[in-house]
Amino acid sequence: MTTITSPIDDRVPQQTKTEANTTRSWSRQLSFVLGQNPQEAHVQQSQPTATLSTIGYEGCTSETYFEKLMNAGITVLCDVRRNPISRKPGFSRSALARGCEEHGIRYVHLPALGIASDKRKTVRTQEDYDALFAEYETNCLPNQQEDIGKIQGLIDAGERVALSCFERKASQCHRHCVSDVLRRANNKLLRVSNL
Repeated sequence: MTTITSPIDDRVPQQTKTEANTTRSWSRQLSFVLGQNPQEAHVQQSQPTATLSTIGYEGCTSETYFEKLMNAGITVLCDVRRNPISRKPGFSRSALARGCEEHGIRYVHLPALGIASDKRKTVRTQEDYDALFAEYETNCLPNQQEDIGKIQGLIDAGERVALSCFERKASQCHRHCVSDVLRRANNKLLRVSNL
């Protein structure tokens, strides 16, 4: 079988002609349902995906935090903390915004995407986190389409966006719920990278 390679990124999985034809056929069927031109839908399907990053500052100094952002080419930092207050130097809202400006990164605070601190006080185990996030996805995120739309707009404009909060592990932070919503909205074509 002939192999098709991607001229854009050699890390993109290679497809056989059969797989490529199946993808084109699926794209045509989907475009018909959505009322799109099949040729345009194929072009959209074959374009490289965008990347959304997430980062937590737990265990980081301000210097290592910004080093991670710069290495990932981040152009916009979306702070998804409800209350962007930190006892850790460099991570309160104004200090973080200044640090972003110094590094050529745009700072955007989206407090409505945060979780109230009283809801996090009793969280101890991964099961507690999972229950908190299930409640957040059910009761909070559906009401935050405006802020989700702002992030999507930044991604659509070609910005390299990172969602930021405190927790080092994305599985223990609500930012993974936000990135999951965006990934689903992009038909899973959005790559999520946890810095």
